[in-house]
Amino acid sequence: MFSNSAKDAFVLFLLFTFFVVLGESSEPLKEEKQPVNSIDELVPNNEDERKPLVDGSNENHGSDHGCFEGWINYRNELCFYGSQIAGSFFEGREQCGLLNANFTSVHSLREFKFITDNFDLKEYWIGLVYGAPTFEDGTQVDQEVFWQIADSVPWAHPSTLKGYICKAVADADAGVFEYKDFDEDI
Repeated sequence: MFSNSAKDAFVLFLLFTFFVVLGESSEPLKEEKQPVNSIDELVPNNEDERKPLVDGSNENHGSDHGCFEGWINYRNELCFYGSQIAGSFFEGREQCGLLNANFTSVHSLREFKFITDNFDLKEYWIGLVYGAPTFEDGTQVDQEVFWQIADSVPWAHPSTLKGYICKAVADADAGVFEYKDFDEDI
């Protein structure tokens, strides 16, 4: 419907509006809750099924688990890739597309914990613009999850150079991942 440059301009407008509104208002955006010191407080340890990498093993990496080498497997369902090259938010989105993947979206606290256990979000982009109703892959932002993770996501201007995290659906039978159009229902 809109060109990429129109979408980029709209995203920049939303970010600018957010920073202007944030700068003018001292009112809280949402009802105050008890502060959370870490994502570990939100996700009980017994619910995190990810096995830690020990002694350089490739336990969650590579084609054994439905992901390409260098991608990290999540619950034999998804593959995540963290770039080694920094770029702007828009460059990260484009690069994920070139890898037949999508910019990362987050749909549960468990998934967010997995991402933060594997990537320092101060150094990486995920596919979310502050205040947007959808992730870059077209999936809806779950407001309950968003408000629980918002303080853990370091928001930055889209021109800031960071790595990017891509996400694709694992294909355990083929030992590689398949491209999934996340505009479809998962």
